[in-house]
Amino acid sequence: MIQVLPFTETDRSELKKLIRLFRVETAKLKDRDVQPSEEDISQELNDYLKNGYSIFTARQDELCAGFLVMRSLDGVWWVDTLYTLPEYRRIG
Repeated sequence: MIQVLPFTETDRSELKKLIRLFRVETAKLKDRDVQPSEEDISQELNDYLKNGYSIFTARQDELCAGFLVMRSLDGVWWVDTLYTLPEYRRIG
């Protein structure tokens, strides 16, 4: 069963890997080849945290299978980023 849990610092390394995969995959949709640097990925995660975004990880056993980033604007919550590893998509 997949659990959705709030981000903790122990998730940082796994979450950065998922952010990288998300950026590569979305760039491919625009026919671009993007290989974000470690610095770019760290900056993106730090920006989420600095700006008060809520981050959740989807976990299956010990594996981080995806993540969700949300932000609140004028009392309304918005999904900013949602990513799931391909092998965990469409399984409920």
